[in-house]
Amino acid sequence: MKNLIITIFLFLSALINNLIAQEVITSKHNLDKISNKQDSFYNKPLKYFLNNLKIDISSLSYQKECESNPNQIILRFDERLEYNKMRSNKIIPARIIIQFVPDKDTQNIFKHLNNLGIVEDRDDIKDFIKKIENIKIFMIYGYNEHQIDK
Repeated sequence: MKNLIITIFLFLSALINNLIAQEVITSKHNLDKISNKQDSFYNKPLKYFLNNLKIDISSLSYQKECESNPNQIILRFDERLEYNKMRSNKIIPARIIIQFVPDKDTQNIFKHLNNLGIVEDRDDIKDFIKKIENIKIFMIYGYNEHQIDK
């Protein structure tokens, strides 16, 4: 009986954690909640996260800072003109940063980005995400839009 109760408890705990991790993200105003769910996304494929992201991505950029750090992609949700306007008003636009450790295939995919490492056309973003949807998430951070301290 005790083993049955423990088994049921563990099953329900796993189920609840899975449901919490799969919370659908529908607004760029609550992206900070993503950072609190690091464990839910660790080592999961990018598509696991993107299936629950219901906000249109306006740009995807790639950054590789140095060999010892993971690579990262940044998802943004504001069009270029709006983004530039916000930045000129000292507002940091909402974004999601996803860090990952690439394999050789992924490294080759990122080599084909433009010199800036940015994809802004929505069809190109969808195509590019299809190519990288299986990268494993190392860390993920969500940032809401916020004012820069003066």
